[in-house]
Amino acid sequence: MRLLFIFVVTYSYLIVGYFIILKHLYNYLYFTMKNLTNLTLQSNLNINLSNTSQDKTGNQQGNLTKQIVSSEIKDKLDTKSPNVLYFLGGFVEGEGSNSVSISVGRLFKYGINLQPVFNITQHENGLKILHAYKDLFGAGSVLQKSGSPHIWVYTIKGYKHIITQIFPFLEKYVQPYSCKGHEYQLFKQLVILSSEGNQRNKETLINMVK
Repeated sequence: MRLLFIFVVTYSYLIVGYFIILKHLYNYLYFTMKNLTNLTLQSNLNINLSNTSQDKTGNQQGNLTKQIVSSEIKDKLDTKSPNVLYFLGGFVEGEGSNSVSISVGRLFKYGINLQPVFNITQHENGLKILHAYKDLFGAGSVLQKSGSPHIWVYTIKGYKHIITQIFPFLEKYVQPYSCKGHEYQLFKQLVILSSEGNQRNKETLINMVK
């Protein structure tokens, strides 16, 4: 009987201990899940606030860009004035560039295409100047530079506009005072060769690329 009594008491303690452990485990899991839920809600709230802030910032930057462009277009330079033309010529010397881009593709006759490009780069404060070139030449585009939201570029492509609009301007208002005469003559030669259809001849195309 005494052994049976000891066995019953010991078993009872084991049962009670088991339930105590289960209770503590339940409480631990309950508070852990509760904290995780709160952290998730807080994280989602922060993400939403961050996205809202970014959207507002993006909208503000977009509105500011529109205001800048609108303001610069309204306040135009007089491109008929000789003083303004020489002023624009000076900007070409300092901020302009002539280049020939080379594109590779199966659609081209010999897999290569040459395209002359004239561009001028300015900070957004100088948008009025870039639009003056567009008004003067009657062609081209003024766009933000990729990756630089405060930098804008006036670009005109293709030999037709460059020959009829850019060359006469450069030779009157830029080249007489330029220190880039050699580069200009090389660019002009490639543009004229392109306009004469030399890209359609394999040998002349090779020489142009060289």
